[in-house]
Amino acid sequence: MKAKSAMLLASLLIGILMLAQMALAKGPPAKVTISGGDLAEEIEITGDEATLTTLGTMYLEDYETRSDDAPENISGDGYLIIRFYENAQNPVHYTPFDQVRFYPNIDGNAAGYIHYIGLVNGSSEYDGQWFRASREGQAALENAIAAAQTEVDTSSAAAAEPVSIFELFFGVIAQFMSAY
Repeated sequence: MKAKSAMLLASLLIGILMLAQMALAKGPPAKVTISGGDLAEEIEITGDEATLTTLGTMYLEDYETRSDDAPENISGDGYLIIRFYENAQNPVHYTPFDQVRFYPNIDGNAAGYIHYIGLVNGSSEYDGQWFRASREGQAALENAIAAAQTEVDTSSAAAAEPVSIFELFFGVIAQFMSAY
């Protein structure tokens, strides 16, 4: 009798592991876009396997914190995150898989919130659910957003310094004169 129970338990565990493996079979997304919030332009992440993995389904969201209820301290539209997979027929093109919104925690000390909008062209049991961002997921999002804002600030500063034709002309003359 104990052998039958052990065999049944082992079969059940193998079945659960196989289901979990099937859920993760797609692996990390091939592309992630982040838009909204205070971003001037959409962020597109491709080729960075570590970041893509961290922003992937079941890694960005802390599933232990799943809730039907929206947190009280949510404001604004947050950041829209769309996760894409490579199209099997044409690997150069990406197919959107799912969408979530990230809301940073306004007190800055705790993890932000993830609102799972849902699968693109489908549905799942997680649609409309709220989660805390995982520690790694939040760090990856914050790094991507900060890098994009720094890039925009740097390019804006360079573009904000127009040089008139007179400044250019006198600069060339000064260079020429200093050579002699």
